[in-house]
Parts: sequence; C-alpha cells; structure tokens
Amino acid sequence: DKNLKELWRKNFKLEIADNRFELEDIKVSNSGDVFVLGKARPKGKIKTKKDKRNYHYQLIKINNKAVTSLDLSVEDHFVGSLNLTFTNNNKIGCLGFYSDRSDFRYKGISSFFINPDDLSIESKNFSPFTNQFLVDKYGKVKNKELRNIVLRDVYYSDNGEITFTAEEFYITVVYSSFGPYGAG
Repeated sequence: DKNLKELWRKNFKLEIADNRFELEDIKVSNSGDVFVLGKARPKGKIKTKKDKRNYHYQLIKINNKAVTSLDLSVEDHFVGSLNLTFTNNNKIGCLGFYSDRSDFRYKGISSFFINPDDLSIESKNFSPFTNQFLVDKYGKVKNKELRNIVLRDVYYSDNGEITFTAEEFYITVVYSSFGPYGAG
C-alpha cells in the first residue's frame, strides 16, 4: 500500500524456462493486480535465426487469488518490443513497432488492447506508417524507413485517441588504434 505494507504475496512458476522468457515490462493496476509482459520462445534448441524469430508475447496477470496468462501472437510480423500501459478506461494497452519478418525496417505500429478482468483481446492492429509521415520525417527520399526506434511514452485522450513519443537512435562504431606506450 502507500505506507509500504505488504498487502499480499504470491509465488508462481512460469510454464516457460527462464532462458525462453525475455521480460519486457511490469505494471501494477490501481486494483493491485500485477501484469507482466514478456517475449516467450517455444521449447527446443535455438539453432538458427529463424528459430530465434519463433516467439509470441505473453501477458501474465498475478493477484492474491490466481495467476492467469494470455498469448499475444505477432502473426507474420516482427515486433522488437512492446510497452505495457493502462488506458484511461482501465484497459491494458500493449504498443510497439512492427516490421515484416524478413525486413529490418519498421513498417508501423502494433497495438493490442486487452480487458484486464478476463484477459480477452478487445482489439489487435498492425497499422502501417502513412506516406505523409515518412515524407515529413525523411523528405522525398525513397526507401527510407525507421530502423532503430524506441517507444518512450504513451498518452490516451478521453475520446480514445493515442499520442506517443518515440526516439530514433543511431549506433556509431569507432575504431581507434593506440601506439606503444613509452616510446621515445
């Protein structure tokens, strides 16, 4: 509670081995339910990149009464990560960016909206970026799409609109060589 007194405690075990579950996010609702979101891979050895791409997201709800879970399929898309949020009307939102499985450039926004009571999926979308957005971002350069982007914050309006902020990052590698020390 607000005074840091323990209200309940629950031990549980994932049906997936630790090395098969990649934690994405944890949130606690106003009612005290704990929601854990992670990327889950099936059993077996990961031998190829194709095996590593075989995954789904799993949403786990934990409270003092039970532990329940929901599998979120990304279908034929690649979703690098999902952010777990609560909407203004107390639904669970899982938002991220998606690309096609064979492409490393993000094509749009993926979203799952879930009823927190029974973990039923109320809506699921893979919405591509508009051409106007890409022109505004890159100008009239052809074949430019987002590669390295991270969702930062999500805001929900009372009329159901979603506004989010994201950051594009660049990876720069610099090699340098140092000569022998003490050379005279």
